[in-house]
Amino acid sequence: MINKKVKWYERQLFTPEEQFDRMMEVERCKEVISRKIYYYNMDQRAEGCRRCWVSFSKNRNTASFGSPWGFYVGMDAIEDYYIHRHLENRKAVQAEYQQAYPNENCTLGQGASILRTASTPVIYLAEDGETAQGMWFISGEETLGHADGSADGYHIFGRAGVDLIKENDDWKIWHWAEVYDMVCLAGEKVSSQPLYPRPEQTPFRQEFEAGNPTIKMITHFPSTHSADGWPSFPCAHASYGPDNSYAPEGHPGLRDDCMDVNWEARMASYEAWGY
Repeated sequence: MINKKVKWYERQLFTPEEQFDRMMEVERCKEVISRKIYYYNMDQRAEGCRRCWVSFSKNRNTASFGSPWGFYVGMDAIEDYYIHRHLENRKAVQAEYQQAYPNENCTLGQGASILRTASTPVIYLAEDGETAQGMWFISGEETLGHADGSADGYHIFGRAGVDLIKENDDWKIWHWAEVYDMVCLAGEKVSSQPLYPRPEQTPFRQEFEAGNPTIKMITHFPSTHSADGWPSFPCAHASYGPDNSYAPEGHPGLRDDCMDVNWEARMASYEAWGY
């Protein structure tokens, strides 16, 4: 029965007992991503990084967080953007509310609504069992209210490619690369919006770019959806290789063997549109 539920190539390489163990490892990988999403929705980013991201020094140095506008490389850079800069923005909004309502105890995160989901996973465990690679569909909404009653809200639809690595028998996020095929501003017709809103309309893009990414570049072109090859679809592999990862080294615009993709010219055209 086990053999019928595993990928064909695993039936050739592993015993039924090993296949069962590998199926359980895949379930553990799913749990890590689910935990990461829950921490994100609760605005507990520091706890999410501590529990879900790599902690070994060699892995911290090579960890990466990618978005449509570049990469942060190294956990120090990731945490500075993902935790500390985000916290500063939350404190600024809290101060805004406190000034407008001095008799109330305005809390950190007031006015914020976050609902992200990660679903439809496709996961491949490396043959050596030390790393795993997966892709998730991500969607949700984020809204940031202001003391004057206004709010910045949007819906997102996209994908996240993730490399996971084992540390002390625990799976941890090593490389995370997310892109958005559609971002819809709340209160506006979808037909009247560009594929991506302008930077001034999207607080999460402003936050990403203001943090000085390690690599600044357009990583994904929404007009092509998945056809631009990033994040690439996960596949069976013997062991981790940077060229086929979700680290910057795996991006088709940075790989020497992908020169057929004229990334610089496409980036220039998108920048000319104000993208």
